[in-house]
Amino acid sequence: MIIRHVLKFVVVLGLVAIFASAEDPQESDNLSVACQLDPDIIFPSDSGINPNESKVLLTVEGNGKPKEVPVYVVLAIDSSGSMEENDPQGNRKKAAENFVRMMNPSKDKVGIISWDNDIDFKVELNNSHNYVISKIQDVDSKGETNLDEGLQAAVDLFNNETDSKKVIIFLSDGEGDYTSSGTLGCKADLARDKGIIIHSIGLNVADTSAERCLRDMVTATGGEYYDAPSSTALENIYNNIGKVVLNVAANDVKIRYKVPVELNISNHSLEPDSEMLKGDDLELVWDIGTMSIGDILSISFNVSSSNVGSFDLGRPFSGANYTKNDDTGSEKFDGKTLTVISPDWIIPSGVSEANSGAFISVNTSSVDFNKLHQMVNVIYDVVEHDENRIIWKFIDTGDWAYVFADGDIFITSRSTLSLSKIYKFEDEFINIIGLLNTNGADISVDPQQSPIFGATYYSKDARIFHKIRYTGRHEYNLFLVVPDCSVKEARLTMIYRDTSSWSGWENAFWIGNKNVFDREAPGYVDITKELPNPGEYPVYLRDDFDDRDTTIIIEAITSPVPIPKEFVLHDEDFDITVYESNPSSMDLIALEDNITKHAIVTMGDVRAEEENVVLEIELENIGYVPLNPDAFIMVVSNGKVIFRDTIYNIGSTIPLENKTYKFELPVTQNLELPYDIIVVVSSDGNRLGLARQSKDWRGDSR
Repeated sequence: MIIRHVLKFVVVLGLVAIFASAEDPQESDNLSVACQLDPDIIFPSDSGINPNESKVLLTVEGNGKPKEVPVYVVLAIDSSGSMEENDPQGNRKKAAENFVRMMNPSKDKVGIISWDNDIDFKVELNNSHNYVISKIQDVDSKGETNLDEGLQAAVDLFNNETDSKKVIIFLSDGEGDYTSSGTLGCKADLARDKGIIIHSIGLNVADTSAERCLRDMVTATGGEYYDAPSSTALENIYNNIGKVVLNVAANDVKIRYKVPVELNISNHSLEPDSEMLKGDDLELVWDIGTMSIGDILSISFNVSSSNVGSFDLGRPFSGANYTKNDDTGSEKFDGKTLTVISPDWIIPSGVSEANSGAFISVNTSSVDFNKLHQMVNVIYDVVEHDENRIIWKFIDTGDWAYVFADGDIFITSRSTLSLSKIYKFEDEFINIIGLLNTNGADISVDPQQSPIFGATYYSKDARIFHKIRYTGRHEYNLFLVVPDCSVKEARLTMIYRDTSSWSGWENAFWIGNKNVFDREAPGYVDITKELPNPGEYPVYLRDDFDDRDTTIIIEAITSPVPIPKEFVLHDEDFDITVYESNPSSMDLIALEDNITKHAIVTMGDVRAEEENVVLEIELENIGYVPLNPDAFIMVVSNGKVIFRDTIYNIGSTIPLENKTYKFELPVTQNLELPYDIIVVVSSDGNRLGLARQSKDWRGDSR
């Protein structure tokens, strides 16, 4: 069936256009979020047909412009004796140096507090970053631990600075004196009151009271706690803090995304921190923490299903939650719909179950397909037919025949491709040609002229069919070159031009040292054992009739597919060199594509009249659709079907006509852009055709 417009937008069923479902980012002052589902139409995961899974891509980006205010940072570095064990290489000093190099000396100031149970030394806040870097090397590893002492000294380095961002990076590896937030004399509360944010780092203190103290000071001031299992993690931690203190977009970022429980999830680019059932959905949660301005986080995973149907993803309440300056916020992902369609919706009967197939092309321009149907229906089980095609099943083999008005003829079979199957295909092609010739065609059946000789074969497994032919007289010596492949089957056939009498003829055909054909009558023999390995085999023919043409045909099935070598026949001087006439065996996907291309949905011009969108759809050349099709149009905007109307109803007594159908979209002023226009042709619940266009205009405002 063809639905045609001016723009000639065509979707071939075997290659159904699968469109990624994307969205414009949902943007705030803090975060932008976006979701893509690609593709949004797939086949069941156990169908063996691609695409059978879809990729969900979640993107979160930190928004805003970098702050122009200066940043003042005090590096409070633990110099207690325990650092001899926890940081013997001095990694904390290297990490602090690199942090200083990230700062802008034209506006940012940095100071140092080296502390243990007392203050070893301090460096006031200043813009001489190289001097500060040199002083970091003076940090030692002696003394005990007093967190209050170190934190108080760090707070005291700040005066009454205004129009600046004030930060303390507090590093410790042990337990010591500390006054908790909310308690009289708490140094962290003092920092908070001065507008100072503390980011603390715990080196090898997990699950200790020291960790609790370090977490308390950041909770009091709105900073972040960083756990360092070993000193080798410090450089990365200081680097991350540098990104945060300079340009923070959002804190405590948590991404939630809901997926129906019927879907399978695989290939996480980032494993979720938790998964929880929420009704009919599985909620995936990622704890991201702080995102800086300009940070872009991408999370992807695949979804699939063995069940046919439509599945809503990201609904409801899927998005990114965050905090910023004591406020909370959230950005929502737009919901997506994944459609899992049955292979039968776009693949004709008999194709999805095939293991092998064959194809020829002939001239059927003079064939009356209605009369052909009447004749075929008496002999075979006709499945579908009209004036453009006829499809039937052979009774003895169960093979499917597809005969189209453009001359393309296909046969599919559940049998594995083999030489005997190929010969059966040839017999079936002969039957089809006979039926066509009886109904007006004029197709040659001569073995050397018939289109069967140039047939293309298809295999589900990795196999290839080879066929080489040579005609000579009386006696000849040749060499058969077998490429680097495994010969599954091989057969030699001899044909004599003059077959008026076979009595008394003596002939022989040798491969190597064995006479493989010593009979009088023409025919064929199996030569698989004579071609055990790749290489060059001497071939000798003797025929007592020196005026008679003798044709030899060598056919073989090989696996794996030899690329790009072919079978070759040549004489000793290479004066005679014969290559394969028809090396073939294509993947079954190509067979599906070639058959289903005859079922086309075409959508052309979509135009506007006044303030409404008017869709004009012209039907013509109705073909490859069962007798009772159902055709409808729908418009999808923002993941929702906002309009659906019937082009042709299955219960209608009026056949599909060559005419133009018009549909007017209601309330187009509320139509969100872009929107998709989809035309579907189906029969008995099986989709036969699909066409899709995306539009970014409304009414006459193109």
